Amino acid sequence: MGTRAALLLGPPLLATAVYVGAFHNPFVYDDMRTVVENPSLGDFSNFRFVLLYQPFRPLVNLSYALDHWFWQLEPIGYPLTNTLLHSLNMLLFFLLCVRLPGTGRAVAALAAALFAVHPLATESVGYVSARAGLLSASFFLVSFVCFRGSLLDGKAALRARGSPSGSCASASLARDPGYAPACKNLDILATIEAPVSQP
Repeated sequence: MGTRAALLLGPPLLATAVYVGAFHNPFVYDDMRTVVENPSLGDFSNFRFVLLYQPFRPLVNLSYALDHWFWQLEPIGYPLTNTLLHSLNMLLFFLLCVRLPGTGRAVAALAAALFAVHPLATESVGYVSARAGLLSASFFLVSFVCFRGSLLDGKAALRARGSPSGSCASASLARDPGYAPACKNLDILATIEAPVSQP
């Protein structure tokens, strides 16, 4: 594995390794209501019921339905999905950091690695019912990466309102709508104009 690949894949792999122990966590507390006793998960063909069962977090319930389709009520599958989302977020965070001026791949990888093992994520990764934070973070990070990329390639006017806006909208469907105003933070990235090398 080359240095570039190691820096790119290191943080996601580290994020997975840190939370391997969570794969055998049982369902606890709110998991009983959101997963075990959730009637919308039993019939994935009733897509409307799946989305409307948790009207403020439809994408979260959809992710539970997909888990249920693959794993039924085997606890191992649900924290596995949380861990994969956490690893995806580390990859996206790296891609965002490496696009910021003055941030090389090594610095971006270090930042993502610290983010991967930070105890702040413990609840979101290890607790199935806390998945909303992971999904919301995924969509927000996608929006930031896309927006920053659109500025670097000179197509901000066309793309900055496309993929980033769609990702922000999806983030609000993964977390309570009160988080939607965070989309306005995209203008912070718009003020950073210095080009950097792509990963």
